[in-house]
Amino acid sequence: MRKKNKNNKQKMFVRKKGFMMIEAVFSIFITGIALVAFLNVLGIMYKAEFNKRDYVIATNLAQEEIELVRNIRDNNWKTSGKAFDCPGDPLGCHVFPSNGNLCIDYSMTNSISCDTKDKRQLYINNDEFYQYDSSNAHATKFYRYFILSGSGDSRIITVSVTWDNNEIKVQDTLYAWADAS
Repeated sequence: MRKKNKNNKQKMFVRKKGFMMIEAVFSIFITGIALVAFLNVLGIMYKAEFNKRDYVIATNLAQEEIELVRNIRDNNWKTSGKAFDCPGDPLGCHVFPSNGNLCIDYSMTNSISCDTKDKRQLYINNDEFYQYDSSNAHATKFYRYFILSGSGDSRIITVSVTWDNNEIKVQDTLYAWADAS
């Protein structure tokens, strides 16, 4: 009997060398699950960051369009004394149509009629400026248009920028506070 107990005690204290195959497979499985979860969270974070970047770009593009229209209003005051109306359309003066169907070129040298439902694609040139002209530029995913409404001494400008099934609208009111009488 004593001999039997002694063998059992020896078996209890015998140290195993290495892992068994099932332990190794199980640890690889757990590590794989943790890695997949981590990579999934990382992908979601990157996507959220790119979405935030696109919203910032779209907001700035919308604000830029408002500034371009404001600049045309100011140039109209300078050339004709009227903010929104240009009798005879003198050089450098742009008539603001009542239906708002006006697209502005970045060069500020011309404004062309366009349908407000036809959102114009923006291109980015080698100097990384956004423009409507596709020559020497790369297409972007951003489309922009604006609508002018109102009459008299004020106009409401609504700018819409769309991209990848997203849209941002910015609205401002422009006043003809310095029109000559």
